[in-house]
Amino acid sequence: AAGQADGARFAEEYDRTLDRQRSLKARGTAMAGMVSALAEERRGLEGAVTALSSHATAMEGWLGEHGAKAASAAGSLPAEELVVGATPRDGQLAKVAADDAAVEDMLYALDGLLTAGKMPADLYLRRVRQLTREQFKAREIMRKIAAASRYGDTA
Repeated sequence: AAGQADGARFAEEYDRTLDRQRSLKARGTAMAGMVSALAEERRGLEGAVTALSSHATAMEGWLGEHGAKAASAAGSLPAEELVVGATPRDGQLAKVAADDAAVEDMLYALDGLLTAGKMPADLYLRRVRQLTREQFKAREIMRKIAAASRYGDTA
């Protein structure tokens, strides 16, 4: 009877050990997959670092060449001329986007005045209608510029 009990305990221990071994093998396989995925991600990140490093070097070179000219010219130019687009279309887009943002700021300020009771409702409505028309036109121009850019129109 004692021999059978020892044999049963041995069999149970053996089964637990086999289960543990299977579990460890499955975890090992999962971890190997994770290590492989991490290695792939690391290669991608190293490539991105290399690309960004070359871009940074190019930008530093450009700044070294053009930075002094820009700094000396900045004091003599009006603020509107400090930001210029690479193409006339880019310049137009920057101006229209600035106009759109200015209208948005005005609408916010008008809302504050109306809420504070410092502006009559009829004047508020007239001004909001006028500003939203301007904003609509600006956004339509931005949409047209984006569409033209998308289709490769370089005019």
